[in-house]
Formats: sequence, C-alpha cells, structure tokens
Amino acid sequence: HEVPLIFNPRQRPLIQYSKLPAPYHQQPWFFSLTHTRGMAAWTLAQNPVGIDLEDDSPRLNVRDYARDYCSQPEWLKLAFIEEERDFVDLFRKIWVMKEAHFKMGVTESSDSFQKTAFTFHEDRVWCEWLGPERFGGSCYLMNPSPQYLLGLVCLTGEKLEPIIIKA
Repeated sequence: HEVPLIFNPRQRPLIQYSKLPAPYHQQPWFFSLTHTRGMAAWTLAQNPVGIDLEDDSPRLNVRDYARDYCSQPEWLKLAFIEEERDFVDLFRKIWVMKEAHFKMGVTESSDSFQKTAFTFHEDRVWCEWLGPERFGGSCYLMNPSPQYLLGLVCLTGEKLEPIIIKA
C-alpha cells in the first residue's frame, strides 16, 4: 500500500489513514523516525511523538555541550560528577531524551533544550517542562543494544513500542 501523508505548513507530516482500506482509523497518525550508525527506529502514535537514537561514539567537548543544552537542574546534577565515563553516560541519557522531545514538534525553537529537565531513576524517566506551558506525556529510555540509547517521548500517556532496524 502507498501511505498518504498530510502536509501542513509549519507542522510535521501526518499519516492520513482515511484513504487506506479498513480497518484503518479515519484520523491522522503522528510518526517520528531516527537513525544513527548501524541502526534506525521509528514509531507511530495517535498524538505528537518524538524518537531519537544515539550511539556511544565519542563526542568532543561533552561538558561544553552539556553547559549549552542542559537545563539548570540537569547541569547541577552533571557538574558534580568527576568520573568522565559517568558524566558522559548521564549526558547521553539527557541528550537522547531532549532530542526526542524536540522531534515531537510541540516546540519550535532550540531553547526548548534548556526548558526541559529530565530526571532518571532506575527504569523511570520524568520530564519537567520549565516554560510557561505544561508538558504531560510519556517518556521512555531504552537500550536496543549495548552501544545504543533510544529516547521516546509522547504528548499523552500512550504506551509506545518503537520499530528498530539494525543494519
């Protein structure tokens, strides 16, 4: 089947199921996709959704990135980590969630990176929106394989399962 898309200025494309045969829904679906070295992933949702995939390749100036893109609560957690590996591990988690949140498309500017604060505890991820609007959604952090992190953010409480493709 060909998948018809709805294109609107200043919005992300939506999948239009009304032109597909039953049993598809009549309302549009939101989708997000991501890729990195050796892996790709995508997901569908009935509400805005964002997905990001990061590998563990080394980055230059990780502490500079963290200072520039982390919110104040995140930076306060990172600033006191002395071991470089621990710092990089936490920053990768924060970064993959921030990218997924940005790809959800509910904010239009890169300053949304400083307006979101992600907190991690065991297998849970919390997102606090520090701007005037409130964000009440679902956040998931996954390890599709040892060297990859996958972040998934949805505007509502939908339980999402990403489709992961390894090269």
